[in-house]
Amino acid sequence: MKSLLLIALLSLTACGPTVFTEPAPPSELHIAAAANLATVFDALRDAEVKATGIRLIPSFGSTAQLTQQIQAGAPFDVFLAADTEHPQTLAAATLSDAPREYARGRVVIWSPKHPDVRALADLTRPDLKFIAVANPDLAPYGHAAMEALGKANVLDRIRPKLVFAQNIAAALSYADTGNADVALTAFALVAKKHPDAPLVPDNLHAPIVQSLCILRRTNQRKAAEAFVAFVLGPEARAILLKNGYSTPVPAP
Repeated sequence: MKSLLLIALLSLTACGPTVFTEPAPPSELHIAAAANLATVFDALRDAEVKATGIRLIPSFGSTAQLTQQIQAGAPFDVFLAADTEHPQTLAAATLSDAPREYARGRVVIWSPKHPDVRALADLTRPDLKFIAVANPDLAPYGHAAMEALGKANVLDRIRPKLVFAQNIAAALSYADTGNADVALTAFALVAKKHPDAPLVPDNLHAPIVQSLCILRRTNQRKAAEAFVAFVLGPEARAILLKNGYSTPVPAP
C-alpha cells in the first residue's frame, strides 16, 4: 500500500504544479460620443456589455469639439458623431475608417417653465427672455435649430434672446435649471420621459444624419468592430428607436 501511495505522489510531482491563470480583462473602448447620446448611452452600454463583455468609456461633447480632440491625438477608439460631415473630414485625413450612418435625430422645443410653448412662433412671446440653443458652429443640432428658426421667419425677432451653449445637453440643462425659458435641444434627451414634447418640423432644416467611424489609431480593432456591428444591429436599433431617434433601414 505504501508503495502505491509513493508512486501516486511521484506521478503528481512529475506533472508539475498546477498553474491557475487570471482570466483576460475585458476589452476597453474609449468612445467619443456626441452630447445628444447622453441619455441613451447607458442603455446601449448595458446591452453591449451583456452581449460581448466590452467595457465602454464614453466622453460626451459637441461633435466639432470631439473632432478637434481626435485631430489633436485624443486616444479614442470609436467616434459617434451627430453628423456625417465631421467623420468624413476624419476619414479624408486618414484618421478614421469611412463613416456609417447609425441614427437620425430631431430637434425639440423644451420648456419645463412654459409647457404651453409648442411652436417656434411661440418663441416671440415677450414673457420669454432667454432661449438656449447649442452653438451652431460646434453642434449639428444647434445648426439645425438655427436653420429652422430662419425658415420659420422668427430668427430676427428672437435673436437678442438667444443664449448659446457648448453642446446640446448643455442647452437642455439651461432650461431644466431655469437659466433659460426655453431650449431647442435633441428630442432624444427628453423622449423617454416626455414623448409628447413638441418637435420642430423636420422640413425646416436639413436631416440630422448621425454617423460613426472607427479611428485608425485604435489598438482595439476587433473590439471596435464588434461595437460598431452592435450599434448597427437590431438590438441597438430598437434602443435608439425607443429613445427618440429614427434609424437607417438595414441592408437586405
